[in-house]
Amino acid sequence: MLAPPEVLDYVIVHELCHRKEMNHSPRFWSEVAKVIPDYKKHEKWLKTEGTRLMRRMTG
Repeated sequence: MLAPPEVLDYVIVHELCHRKEMNHSPRFWSEVAKVIPDYKKHEKWLKTEGTRLMRRMTG
């Protein structure tokens, strides 16, 4: 809940796309991109801010 709304949307779409593709294949990412064309921006945010976010939640 501490992430920006657009990042939360990305996480939800990412997980829902696993219902069609149970992997991280090019077909999987194509499904994600159909809903969130700029998903790489949100993926990058999670990689750079995710650790700090988790520390804040557990700290």
